[in-house]
Amino acid sequence: MNLKQILYFLQIYRDESFTKAAANLAVTQPALSLQIAQLEKELGFSLLDRNPGRIEVTGKGKTFLIHAVDILDSFQNLENALKQNTGQPMLPEQLNIAAGGAICAWVLPDVIGKLKQSYPDVRINILEGDRNFIRHTLLTGRSDYTISTEKIHDHRIESRYFCSDRIVPVIAVKSRAPGDLKSLKDFPVLFYHSGSSIQNIVEERLIKLNLHGKLNVVMELHSLISLIKSVEAGLGIGFISELSKSTAIKILTIEDLYCQRKFYIYYRKKRSAALSETAAELANIAQKLPNIRQPDY
Repeated sequence: MNLKQILYFLQIYRDESFTKAAANLAVTQPALSLQIAQLEKELGFSLLDRNPGRIEVTGKGKTFLIHAVDILDSFQNLENALKQNTGQPMLPEQLNIAAGGAICAWVLPDVIGKLKQSYPDVRINILEGDRNFIRHTLLTGRSDYTISTEKIHDHRIESRYFCSDRIVPVIAVKSRAPGDLKSLKDFPVLFYHSGSSIQNIVEERLIKLNLHGKLNVVMELHSLISLIKSVEAGLGIGFISELSKSTAIKILTIEDLYCQRKFYIYYRKKRSAALSETAAELANIAQKLPNIRQPDY
């Protein structure tokens, strides 16, 4: 077993496809398949089930996956330590940050701009997706940082508070708006998709208000921008991050529907000694941005 085989296995797991993994690794598919076959032969068991159209990890493959990511973390930490010329921890040449749509669009551009002043040579790659995707990138080592409202309980993961915002109900500026919870039922409502943290928070609030399943939901959107544009077009009431509010929409005055949420930045302990220090710097930058709401403790 060697590091190349571990890297190949992880790429296949992330892509769920030999074809995609081979393209991302810049190797031929037969060469990739041969490396995995040799690894499985050496281990004495299969790591992957090759089903038509889908690759799945076997039971023992899941155990291998956990240790494979830990090995990759340790190797990258060693590699960074050998490259540094000072006694201070050094960041990797590339940082991968995974987050949801609101953070990617309305927080990270300013945060990264300020961070690049301190680390001009570090390449920063943004991975945008829903909460399941974000968690997946961290646990499989695809991202160095994830920014999420979801708690991640894993002894290999560190976290710190990043920033806060509010989820608020909005409607087009020129549209007639409901004045209370009771009249809300008479208006069309646009929901974000069920895999998003926004929709998860909204549904929890609606359950508490005894409104879950009682609203006139006319559309479910899979993009935050699509949801905002649909609200702007007067198609109904939507729930969005206050960070993403545009001049063409207004926040409803029904404060019972407001939901504050807190974001945390997560990173793997063994990935790099410098990640903890930089996580603090990222959080400090985010909390000082003018559009960031301070949490209501």
